[in-house]
Amino acid sequence: RCGRTRESCRQAISRLVSRRYYARESRCWYRWLLAASYGVYCVWFYGGTRRVKSRVSLKGKTVIITGANAGIGRETAVDLASRGARVIMGCRNPLKAQAALAEVRKRSNNNDVIFKQVDVSDLKSVRNFAEEILREEERLDILINNAGIGWTKYSMTPEGFDMVMGTNHVGHFVLTMTLIDLIKNSAPSRIINVSSLAHQFAEKVDYANKSGEGVSEYDFYNRSKLANILFAKELARRLEGTGVTAYSLHPGAVYSSLWGTMRESSGNKFLHYLFLPFLMFFFLGEKDGAQTTIYCAIDESITHLSGGYFANCSLAKESKLAKDEQMAKQLWDVSCEATGINPNVLPARSGITYTTSLQECIIGNLPGIIEPQSQTAAMEVAKDVVEHGKVVLRQSLDWFHAAPVPVQVAIGTAGFLTASYGLYCVWFYGGTRRVKSRVSLKGKTVIITGANAGIGRETAVDLASRGARVIMGCRNPSKAQAALAEVRKRSNNNDVIFKQVDVSDLKSVKDFAEEILREEERLDILINNAGIGGTKYSKTPEGFDMVMGTNHVGHFVLTMTLIDLIKKSAPSRIINVSSIAHGFINKVDYANKSGKGITGFDFYSRSKLANVHFAKELARRLEGTGVTAYSLHPGAIYSSIWGTSWESSGTKFLYYLFLPILTFFMLSEKDGAQTTIYCAVDESITHLSGGYFANCSLAKESKLAKDEQMAKKLWDVSCEATGINPKVLPA
Repeated sequence: RCGRTRESCRQAISRLVSRRYYARESRCWYRWLLAASYGVYCVWFYGGTRRVKSRVSLKGKTVIITGANAGIGRETAVDLASRGARVIMGCRNPLKAQAALAEVRKRSNNNDVIFKQVDVSDLKSVRNFAEEILREEERLDILINNAGIGWTKYSMTPEGFDMVMGTNHVGHFVLTMTLIDLIKNSAPSRIINVSSLAHQFAEKVDYANKSGEGVSEYDFYNRSKLANILFAKELARRLEGTGVTAYSLHPGAVYSSLWGTMRESSGNKFLHYLFLPFLMFFFLGEKDGAQTTIYCAIDESITHLSGGYFANCSLAKESKLAKDEQMAKQLWDVSCEATGINPNVLPARSGITYTTSLQECIIGNLPGIIEPQSQTAAMEVAKDVVEHGKVVLRQSLDWFHAAPVPVQVAIGTAGFLTASYGLYCVWFYGGTRRVKSRVSLKGKTVIITGANAGIGRETAVDLASRGARVIMGCRNPSKAQAALAEVRKRSNNNDVIFKQVDVSDLKSVKDFAEEILREEERLDILINNAGIGGTKYSKTPEGFDMVMGTNHVGHFVLTMTLIDLIKKSAPSRIINVSSIAHGFINKVDYANKSGKGITGFDFYSRSKLANVHFAKELARRLEGTGVTAYSLHPGAIYSSIWGTSWESSGTKFLYYLFLPILTFFMLSEKDGAQTTIYCAVDESITHLSGGYFANCSLAKESKLAKDEQMAKKLWDVSCEATGINPKVLPA
C-alpha cells in the first residue's frame, strides 16, 4: 500500500533487525524517551504555576507579615505594598530586616511599609510585638503567619516547646489570639497560615507532646505544617459569622533561604551546595512561591471558602488528618493550655460537638496517636529498611549500566510505558474514593431526579439504605417501575416511591412540585441529577434548547418551587450534578434562550456551567438559612447517557465501536455516584456551601464558574424566562 515492492520491504526489515542498525537507532529512541519522561515530569512538577491577576487595591488596609525579610514573605510584602496597603514586616534579625525594608519600599513605590522586631519562637517577643501593634494600629485587615523554619537539629524554645513546632505554630497561635479582637473589629479581614505539602507526611501526631520527645527531625516539620492547617480550620469554625475568614496554603516547592538554613542546621551543609544547581533549576522562584499567599490575601471569590487549604492559587486537597475536627479541637485546647490563652476568647460555635475529650486524645484513644517509645522503635526499623533499599538500588543500577544497549532500551521503554500508564490512571480515576460515612438518614426525605438509571439509581440505593424516604423522579414509567423494585430490594427499604416528572417540560415539573408540596411534610435533600448529553438540536415545549432546558431550566423551576419546603426542613441540602465539561467553554450568553449560534458540545458545556453557577448563587442567597448548595463532577462514567447521546447525534456506529473502550476505562455507575452521596451525607462540608466537588473532595472549577456576575445574570435570566419571582430568594 505504501508503493514498495516485497523485496524492498524485506530489505528494510533486515536492516531493522541487524544489530548495528538497531543499536544506532535505539540510542536515538533512548534520548527521545528521556526527553519525553522529563517533559512529563515538568508538567507534573510545575503544574502550570499560576500568577495572581487580580488588580484589587488595598488602600486603607493594614497587613502584618511575619518572616518578611526574605523569601516568599518579602515577595508578598512587595505585592501587597504595591496595592497601597500599609505593611508591617515582622522580622527577627534587624540588620536583614532593614535591608529588606529598603528593597520593599523601593520595589513597591510605597513608603508606608515599616519593620517591627519579633521572634516567633519566643513568646515574650511575640507578646511584646502584639501589644505594640494594639497600641499603635487602629486596624488589622490581613494577618499572614508566614515565618517558619524547616528540618533542624533538636532544640527547644525558651518556653520548652520543640523549636520547629514553637516557631511554626505556637508563636503564630499566640500572635493571632492576642490580635484577634483587632482583626474582628476590622472585618472583613483575613488570617492566612503558610503551611506546606509536607503536612501530608505527618501520619501519627500527639499535640499534647509539648517537647517533641521521640519525634524525628523530619516529623517535627511535618506535624507543625499540619498544625497550621488545623489551626486555620478551627479558626474558620469559631469565627463563622464574624466577617473574619481563615485559610492555609502550600506555596509550592520554592527555592529560598529556608533550604540553606535547613541543611546547615541539620549538619548537611555539604549536601546543600551539592544540590544547589538542582534546586535552582527545578524549584519555583520566590516570586512564584508567593502567589498563593497573595491569592488568599486578596481574592474576593474565596470568601465563602473559609478554612480551605490552597495550592497553586486554587483549592487543594489536604490530608485525611487535616480534615479531622477532633484533632483540630485537641490542638486548640492544648495550645490554649500551654500558652495561657483563654479558650473562651473564641468559644466553639454552637452546633459542633466533639465526642472525644482532650484526656482521651492524650491517652491515645484516637487512631492518629502513637506512644513515643513505639515511634522511636518504628524509626529504627525504617532506617534499616532504607539502608537495605540503598544497597539494592545501587546493585540494580550497576547491573543496568553494564547491560547491552538493547537491554537498556527495552527496560527504559517498559519503565516509561508503565509510568505513563500509571500517570494516566491517576489522572483518569483520581484514586476513586468511596463514601465511608455511616450517617443515618432516618426521618429524612430525599428527591432524586433521573433516578431510574445510572448514578441516580445508585444514589437512591445508597440513601434508601441509610433509612431515608426516597422519591424517585423519573420520566419513563415502565423503566421507573423496574428501577423502583430494584432499589427497594437492594436497600431493604420499602419507603421508596416513584413520581413521574419530565424535567424538560416545565408543566410536568410544576405538576410534580405541587404534588410534593401537597403530600410531603419535609424535604431534606434535593438532588438535581437528571440530564442529557450532546444531542441533535431540538427545543423544549417552552422554547429552550433541549440540553439547557433539561439540565438547568427544569431543575431551576423545581428547586425554586420547593424552596420554602426545603428551608422549613433545615438543615437541608440542594445538590446539582454538573460535569468537568463545564470548563470546556470560554464564552456564555445565558440570555440566548433558544441556543441560536451555539454549536456542538457547547450546548452541553454551558448547561453544566449553569449547574455550577446556580449552586453558587443559591449558596449566597441561602446563607444563614441552614440550607446549603453544592455542585459536582461525578467522574467519567460509563452509563446509558453515552448511548443516548451518540444515538441521538446520529453516531450510533461510533457508540458500538467504542463500547469496549468505554466499559474498560470508565467508572462504574456505583463509583460515579460516590461524590453525589458524599455531598448529600458528609457532615464536614457544611461550611463549604457553594463548593464544586469531584472524587469526594473539593475541586477546582473553571474561571467562568467563579464569576459572580455571570451567576447573577443566570439567576435573573432564569427567573425572567420561567416566571419565577426573583424576590423568593433576594440577594
